[in-house]
Amino acid sequence: MASQSTAPLPPRLTKLRQRFEKWRAERKSATERIPDPLWDAAVKAATKFGVYRTARAVRLDYMKLKNRVSPTETSDDAPATPQQASFVEVSVTPDSRLPPCTVEVEAPSGVKLRLEFSDVDAAVLESVVRSLLDAPR
Repeated sequence: MASQSTAPLPPRLTKLRQRFEKWRAERKSATERIPDPLWDAAVKAATKFGVYRTARAVRLDYMKLKNRVSPTETSDDAPATPQQASFVEVSVTPDSRLPPCTVEVEAPSGVKLRLEFSDVDAAVLESVVRSLLDAPR
């Protein structure tokens, strides 16, 4: 897959990244816990810029940060949690390309598949999904 371009960080995230780097450089051991004020700042940034972007910027475990951010704290400009879809039809035409997307499929057998694409031929995507759905139970 092609690598994604990285947009410059907002000044607030850049400052938070510097605070984390300073703390990591000055801590006494690698097992030392992150101080609460740093966690609080990370949670606050995550509510503004999104959990993934913040975790990546300051090198935190995504799930640990996500667990500290309550869903009601996220702002309107933070990326929204995708809604569960029971069925989505993808029209396939010859040589059609899909924009960057994430596709999650659950077969009747319970097998789950999550695919992330930055550029894919729709026919290839259709064949992969069809193979999963047509697999014997």
